[in-house]
Amino acid sequence: MDKKLNFFLEHSIFNLTFASANAAMFAQAERREPSLLRRSQTSGSSETYAAMFAQAECREPSLLRRSQTSGSSEANAAMVELVDTRDLKSLGRKAVRVRVPLAAHLIILLFFSLFIFLLTSCGPSSGYFKIEGRFLHINQGELYVYSPDGVIDGMDTIKIEAGRFAYETKLNSEGTLMLVFPNFSEHPVFAESGGSVDIKADASHLKEMTVDGTDENELMNKFRKMIAGVSPPEEEKYAVQFIQDYPESYVSIYLVRKYFLQAANPDYQQAMQFINLLLKEQPHNSVLLRMRQLTAPLEKTAVGKPLPPFSATDVNGSAVSSKDYQHGTVVISTFLTQNYESLQQQRALRELQESSGGRLILLSICLNPEADECKRTMQREDISWQVICDGKMMDNQLVALLALTAVPDNIIVSNGTIKARSLDTPALQSRLKNLK
Repeated sequence: MDKKLNFFLEHSIFNLTFASANAAMFAQAERREPSLLRRSQTSGSSETYAAMFAQAECREPSLLRRSQTSGSSEANAAMVELVDTRDLKSLGRKAVRVRVPLAAHLIILLFFSLFIFLLTSCGPSSGYFKIEGRFLHINQGELYVYSPDGVIDGMDTIKIEAGRFAYETKLNSEGTLMLVFPNFSEHPVFAESGGSVDIKADASHLKEMTVDGTDENELMNKFRKMIAGVSPPEEEKYAVQFIQDYPESYVSIYLVRKYFLQAANPDYQQAMQFINLLLKEQPHNSVLLRMRQLTAPLEKTAVGKPLPPFSATDVNGSAVSSKDYQHGTVVISTFLTQNYESLQQQRALRELQESSGGRLILLSICLNPEADECKRTMQREDISWQVICDGKMMDNQLVALLALTAVPDNIIVSNGTIKARSLDTPALQSRLKNLK
């Protein structure tokens, strides 16, 4: 902003100085050679300057010769030197009176410069990203915004007032912002440093919203039009085609995440293929590199894949081996002693094991930083199966190998093959209740 203001002021001062010099020269020329000036005013700008040069030559031939050998800027400077400051004081009124068109031109020029300055100052400066928008059929309310890429921290609130909203945030890199609407639907906005977008949306037809202002958001508008009115399976087909057509786009990263990683039935193998495709066009994209790091173990432990070999030591010092979990039905799960939901899942698993007559085999990974607290919880909750707790929390090697990314999280294995992943407690109970 400071650079733009300095440029505007310098530009305006230059225009004022040059215009004042011109006005003084015309006034001086009129006083000394009125017939010459009248002839020049009826003949256009070239003869006007010819008249001034002729008048200047009469007064100071050597100065004029120097100006003629130095280009237009030096020529103007030479003419300005011929203006006597004493004449400026005495002829100021006359100069303004004679050159009314020049004064009007100067005013227009100043207003135009001010307009350009204000226009270029409206957008966000580098290091910021701005969202503005308006809603039909919503007068007041709130939106929420977060970033799956981590370009902003946590979640922010955006107020809707009189159907309009605005949001500006610091931003140093490209990424995806997710807007959470009052009906809890989520829609992406692709952010870039120094960029701004304008959102138009109808609360009753959010799928038809448009986000204008950057190339990435224009691409997302294109995809929205492609899938308007189609079924979910057809949406996935359009997503595949879009990713293949635009591997250089951030929109494709979002589509891989939505349709292949966060779907009800994730396809980690297909996701890895697309991630590798996008990395060919975006080899230094940190979001893609992180996605590959997280997805690779998920691909290896996807449903239908064999349980990978592993070995560890439980909290009592006994050996734990994947060889002991190759037969029957096995649930490998994570828990944290301070996490109520994960403890509830351990209780549900204990009841399922008891009702199965021992057919259900359990292995748990405690993510506490200290094994002593884990042991006390095992005793209190009557957990009698093997539990691994090495104090490394989410950096535990088995957690990474099996791509267990949450608390609680789980894998169901049947005869050495992975059958299901990441089920909530009711889904676990439904799947395992008839195990006998």
